[in-house]
Amino acid sequence: FCQRLSDKIPLALAWDAPAALLRPFYHALAAGADPEDALHAQPERTAGPPGTGSGLMPFPALYSQAAGIGPMIDSQARKSASEFRACLQIPALPGLAEGGTECFVGRRAETTRLYPALRDGGVHTLVITGQDGSGKSSLAVYLCRLLAEAGYAIIPIYSSPNNPITWTRLLEAVASHLKAEGQEVLAKELLGSKAPKDRMSGLVDVLRARRLLLLLDGLKLDRGGRISDPYLSQFYLMMIRGLGAGRAIITSSSLPSEALTLPARAWQWKTEGLSQGAFVRRLLYMPAVADRYRKGEISFAALAENHRIASGLPLRLDQTARALSLDDVAAGEEPIAALTCRLERDSLNALCRASVYDIAVSPTGIAAACGLTIEQAESSARSWQALSLAHSSGELWTVPSALRPALVSCLPGEEIQSAHREAAGFLKSLAEAGHSGELGLSRLDVLLEARGHYMAAEDWQAAAATTGSISSYLRRRGHYEEIIRLNGELLAPESHTLGGPAAWMGQAYLDQEDFRKAGQWYERAVQVSPEPANYHGLGLSLMHQERYDQAKESLQKASDAYNEAGDLSGQAAVLSSLAAIDMKKGDTREALEKMERIAGIMKQLGDLPGEAQALQETARLEMMASNFDSARQRLNRSLELLQSSGDSRSAAFALFNLASLDLERGDFQNAAEEYARALPLFRAMGDQAGVAAILHSQGLIQAQAGEKELAVSSFKEALAINQELGDRAAEAGSFFQLGALAVQQDRMPEGLRLMALAAVVLRSIKSDEVKSVEPLVERLASQLNYSQEQFMVMVQEVLQVYAKDRGWGLVEKSSEK
Repeated sequence: FCQRLSDKIPLALAWDAPAALLRPFYHALAAGADPEDALHAQPERTAGPPGTGSGLMPFPALYSQAAGIGPMIDSQARKSASEFRACLQIPALPGLAEGGTECFVGRRAETTRLYPALRDGGVHTLVITGQDGSGKSSLAVYLCRLLAEAGYAIIPIYSSPNNPITWTRLLEAVASHLKAEGQEVLAKELLGSKAPKDRMSGLVDVLRARRLLLLLDGLKLDRGGRISDPYLSQFYLMMIRGLGAGRAIITSSSLPSEALTLPARAWQWKTEGLSQGAFVRRLLYMPAVADRYRKGEISFAALAENHRIASGLPLRLDQTARALSLDDVAAGEEPIAALTCRLERDSLNALCRASVYDIAVSPTGIAAACGLTIEQAESSARSWQALSLAHSSGELWTVPSALRPALVSCLPGEEIQSAHREAAGFLKSLAEAGHSGELGLSRLDVLLEARGHYMAAEDWQAAAATTGSISSYLRRRGHYEEIIRLNGELLAPESHTLGGPAAWMGQAYLDQEDFRKAGQWYERAVQVSPEPANYHGLGLSLMHQERYDQAKESLQKASDAYNEAGDLSGQAAVLSSLAAIDMKKGDTREALEKMERIAGIMKQLGDLPGEAQALQETARLEMMASNFDSARQRLNRSLELLQSSGDSRSAAFALFNLASLDLERGDFQNAAEEYARALPLFRAMGDQAGVAAILHSQGLIQAQAGEKELAVSSFKEALAINQELGDRAAEAGSFFQLGALAVQQDRMPEGLRLMALAAVVLRSIKSDEVKSVEPLVERLASQLNYSQEQFMVMVQEVLQVYAKDRGWGLVEKSSEK
């Protein structure tokens, strides 16, 4: 055995000798002697009992691959300070208040099995479960740091009472990481679709293709054991099926009941308390505790009693070790009380106030919540740290979660609210100043924490205002369900006088086109707070329910209020809604008048893009009334305004609209010139739908001018783009025009098939346009003397060709020379 062992270690020694007689040998090695000299330090063993043989000690057998065996311990190095740390300190990850520990012990079995499995791909998703204080977060953070060394980028997402883990926060965290890594296009694509399922699929694709590690620390479950956020629940089920190159570590009290039987690459790991040996070893890693143990001031039984009291949980292990390191603390004394009594009264009060934070904060944040100067806050934090009552990570400080509830409860109720209010003010100011990164958190997370503190302080007005800021951001990102959840939490009986949350819920339902619910919430909002914006939202909800008279009544109230307040932007927005009602009722003249008023307001405000948009809408109404000359003047003016403002994108659309107007009025020369100017602009923008529309229009103009080959080329390119985009209606339009060109070139059978294919595509999407196309197809078939049977055979052939090559065989055949 020793011979095999020497292949892996410098020296293996086999010695059949009493352990009690080897002390001189070990002392000699420790003093720096080589093994041979150390052996000479062994005394001869005295004669043993009768029949035991010689009194000489057996000589050991040494096995080594080395040419010579020198001293095993450098006696000079022993005199210098050792860098060896028996205790592994783990700092918390950026943005996390949990997971850091002064001494990480007793998890060798977990790390030995879990780390290789995660690194090598045997496990993609790991769910660490266990009761509070069992060390889930510390194990998760340690695994994350090991995987970071293996090349994984960690995206940590924490949970707090004010800010649970949600689908919204998860998606935003990944998008922010991608943006920070310079992958802004990918981040934009991830948030591009507003449909949650599309976003989930996109996120799974991102994780599968990259070495990203999600850490969801503290996932909360409802009473039924399910993930309370329905979208996060759906994503969890997608995630556990496999993440490719990505990984996910989740900590939770139990396995989510969405899937109690996990797929092969998803594991559950149940954390339990530390063994008695690991628990006591952690206590003895504290030098002062070890010294007291050596002196006999603390017995092993007393240390083991701490393990029994804690049920082996490392919940307050750091504080227990720190308390036992104090000379006047008995082994069975309650550790937190023993530590806090060392603090001065003001410092203890500040610690209790700082405990309202559930995140790591700067000394400035501690100072705000505690009413201290920054210097006093820093001094207090260091005194807390010396007693293991606070942890530091860089410039940030946090009170351990196991201590916070008890410390906060020491304060009077009014002082608790005061601490929460000051903490909220600090966090909100930090977010609004754009300095959320100082805490390692996003602006969204910091505002959510501030909101929670305002709610704890029962400052409902401030909570509603902060929720409004959050809702504005979430609306821009399309997180409507999160808007509803956050604002719904504010509509409790004690805060029923708030109109803002009800209005935000109405807006969220309006954006999701649930107009009935939107109307209900806006009605509640106007009852509490009859603000013009609430009447405007109610009017829009009623308008989309085709309750036009009631809608106009609400909108008029909004208009009057905006007019009284001198709010021109509000007036313009309401006029636009009133004009939309006029259009739905067929009153073009009234709608035109309102749009002209909007253009005037935008001009008065100096809003060039707004004025240009109003002019385009006015021109559209003029075109409906066949006032083409007036419409063209307005479009020209709109184009000039957009070009002067430097808005090239909007200018491109204005030029497209101008060309479309000229095409409709039969001015093919101007239309061709304008489309030719617009096409490269749309190509540069990457607007493929716009490119296809321009090519289609150019094809119409070219066909009208007799340039058949150019027209065929334009329609072909438009067809290819439309098929790539999945625009079936536009695809049908291209087939129809190619068929019409074939007929004009005396290729009637080929033209018939293309036009029939257009009809088939239109019917498949239930388009009303099929009613115009099918009669033309039937008339052309009649001209070719097709019987009903021949016609049906032709349609079947068309379907087969489309299934084979999406119709390109017919297209190429129709354009052969």
